[in-house]
Amino acid sequence: MGWNPSGDPGLLERSAGGRFPAAGLVLTGGAAQLEGLVEVAAQVFDRPVRLGLPRGLAGAGGTLANPASAAAVGLVLHSNRLRQARAR
Repeated sequence: MGWNPSGDPGLLERSAGGRFPAAGLVLTGGAAQLEGLVEVAAQVFDRPVRLGLPRGLAGAGGTLANPASAAAVGLVLHSNRLRQARAR
């Protein structure tokens, strides 16, 4: 495991209920765009890390096409899918 500020090498796995994703992590939000954060996170978590970008919005650009909007866009799309499923 990479650097861990708590000094407890098993803290991350225990806090995730033993289900820490082996496939990797996705960083979203405005702070995810900080230079070098993806690389540092990969070292800290000892897992692949990528920057999360919104998907599923044809033609969306500008403010919506960046990591700062990824969580909000995902929630809106998920809500829309649920609403469509209930209407069937």
